[in-house]
Amino acid sequence: MAPQAEAQTPQQPRAPRGYRGLFGGTPMPDPARTREEFTLTTSLSAGYDDNLAAAALGGASTPPGQEAQGGYLGQGQIDLRYYRGRLVRSFTLDGSAYGVGYGDTGVGFVQGGYMSASGTTQVRTRDSFQAHQRVSFDPLFTLGGLASVLDGTVAPGSLPGSNTTTGLVERRSWSAQTGLDYSLGMGRRDTINLNYGYGILRYPDGNDVPGDSDTHRASTSWMHPFNRRVSFQGGYDYSYGRYHDADGIRPLKEHTISGGPMIEKVFSRTKRMQISGSAGAQYVQTLSSVALRRTPVDYWAPYGEAAAQFDFSRTWDATVNYRRGTTVLPEVTSESFVTDAISFGFGGVIGSRLEVDTNAGLSTGTTAAAAGSEAQNKTITWSSQARWGFSRKFAVTAAYDYYKYEFSSVGDLPAGFPPGSSRNTIRVGVTIWLPLLGNYVAERPNGRSGRSSS
Repeated sequence: MAPQAEAQTPQQPRAPRGYRGLFGGTPMPDPARTREEFTLTTSLSAGYDDNLAAAALGGASTPPGQEAQGGYLGQGQIDLRYYRGRLVRSFTLDGSAYGVGYGDTGVGFVQGGYMSASGTTQVRTRDSFQAHQRVSFDPLFTLGGLASVLDGTVAPGSLPGSNTTTGLVERRSWSAQTGLDYSLGMGRRDTINLNYGYGILRYPDGNDVPGDSDTHRASTSWMHPFNRRVSFQGGYDYSYGRYHDADGIRPLKEHTISGGPMIEKVFSRTKRMQISGSAGAQYVQTLSSVALRRTPVDYWAPYGEAAAQFDFSRTWDATVNYRRGTTVLPEVTSESFVTDAISFGFGGVIGSRLEVDTNAGLSTGTTAAAAGSEAQNKTITWSSQARWGFSRKFAVTAAYDYYKYEFSSVGDLPAGFPPGSSRNTIRVGVTIWLPLLGNYVAERPNGRSGRSSS
């Protein structure tokens, strides 16, 4: 699925869970002091996948009789993160590189990774500016992007599933996402947010091949707090994408206007609930499928978005996110789908050493009536992980991933591409976390900076 450069609606600031067990555990940094950190995380894991052949090779290349062949896999990953700043001004640079071996499936060893940079600064007393850039390289094609409509309410990294456990075909690609956000304080309480995002996806096996895309997104939103716990937000969002499918370029324009409340309920120092929602309408302009001669199509569709987070204690929380939007999958079909996607997350710490985390997602898509077809798709994902921290720097992890997709009444799937597939993956391994640098930067009257103790 082509990456979407989402313009985020404003969210009330909330602190992350302050205690995550023994592994990697550090005190919450002082937001008023400048801190510099540099960390290295490396992990090695091995496991079993019950559908390696179909997942790694794709339906057309899978040898006869091996469509559901299982096998072993091994994965290594290195993550680096550098941070410098405090609450009102900060800079973050991080990157990851990984490699996966898929046993005797014929794919062998594949590599991928990403690099990202982000920064935020205070412009005036109540204004702030944020910018981020991410470039990634993925070795496998995945249909997990059907849940990408959730990017507006939950960060992409929090979505269930990953490329290595949901990949369908070995098809290398690179992508880049750019985002600019400006928050403007109006009056004593109101806030206006201005956002712009750009995304690009390219498959290096040819120019303008099915799957290549360019997306632009711009939005403006307004938030008005009635009191400390209740506020209203509304906004307008415009997006334009150019998606290359087997028949050429499919344009997709979306105009979305919506609004709704944000409510926070505090029960105690460690228990609270935050709920937000918005409703409105979306106007879509695109082209019909190849079977219907790619005629212009435009239609109105209801729009909805909701998010809820529940903090049960200092170490446990749960999240629910829902969003309705339009997605296209130019790599496999010329249809466009109106998709409803929902995700669930639940996690916390048992004792001081065991941390558990579970994420699940469901997305269902149907072509709009105006498009003249009745194609449908469905994607289900599940991801669970348990991590036991032997020390602050060393932990053992176990993970289970489930992935399933289905297409129905889609007449232009590529030859040999299976209309449905599922995978179950189990992995165990070790993770090492190394804080290479961690100091507060002392502010001196002469403008120079020094380092104090971590």
